[in-house]
Amino acid sequence: MADTRVADPDSVEGRQMAALRVREQLLNNPQAVALPGKTMEESCNAVTHMFPLCGTTVKNLAKELSGQTSMSEDEFIAAILNKMRNDPNLLEGTHYIGEIQVYSKGDKKGQVKLKGPNMKLKITIDGIVVIPALIFEGTPVFGPYMALLGIGVRLMSTVVDEMRSSWAALQGPRDKRARESKANTQAFAEIGGISEVDANILLMRHVADAYKDLYFAGNNAKTAMAKVGLKKKKNTKVYEELSEHGNLMEAARMSMLKVSAKARRAEVEAETTPEGKRRKMHEIVNDQSDALKANDFGKIFRATEKQQIDAYLRRSELSTSGASSSSSHLLEAEEGN
Repeated sequence: MADTRVADPDSVEGRQMAALRVREQLLNNPQAVALPGKTMEESCNAVTHMFPLCGTTVKNLAKELSGQTSMSEDEFIAAILNKMRNDPNLLEGTHYIGEIQVYSKGDKKGQVKLKGPNMKLKITIDGIVVIPALIFEGTPVFGPYMALLGIGVRLMSTVVDEMRSSWAALQGPRDKRARESKANTQAFAEIGGISEVDANILLMRHVADAYKDLYFAGNNAKTAMAKVGLKKKKNTKVYEELSEHGNLMEAARMSMLKVSAKARRAEVEAETTPEGKRRKMHEIVNDQSDALKANDFGKIFRATEKQQIDAYLRRSELSTSGASSSSSHLLEAEEGN
């Protein structure tokens, strides 16, 4: 199933998500017709594999196109490069990016090089539409391919607009969490007479337990993400995966922790050694966390375990401000995971 997390559509992750969402919608689109000799799934794969917003390369485009006709990948490489070189309708910067290299001497002087750097020339999203059309024109593949691609391009535009809107909505809560995190670190550093780096290390020792006890229904982050069909990527901070709701709740948690530390400042200052001050600050964090847990802070009343976790991650209808009808079936499909 397509990944429904909120993501920046201009990032590599976002482009991959958008392509997968378009593929699913294309598979279920009643107007979409399979390419000659191909299943609907194979046809949709052929189109959407080339859909990352950054485009693709000459070699990858040729590889995808070769799966749709009797032409080989090498024949497509030659056809693509020669069209790019000789067709006045194809423009550098619009349909492809980079300088096409040609032979400068010998029998092949002036001919396009069919290997080397030319293989890595970028084909833009406009080029993905236009170049195959020029190559397929007059063949049986032309009509079905262009029809399927046209639907895919329109779906991609809609999906990207939805993703951009959801991503923008997430930034306010993210910024609020970041501000409270900074203020919390500064408060503990000032009260304990330690550096902000040391204060941050002290506070980070408690974050995993806070997420586990308050947000993820007793699961650690890796297990919680797995239970809703997500995989925690190496070196990714869990707070980067939080939803709008998750960021706001985490901002509230840190705000209360900051106020609690200020209220108990005298207890920290009464300690005469750095070790004693650190123990007292850990105690303050633990006491506040215990109080939040005892009062079901973060718990969503009558939510299932999956719904509870979902609400705190940037992926479902529970964790976003809303989903448009055009992509709502993706969310419903995710529930089956």
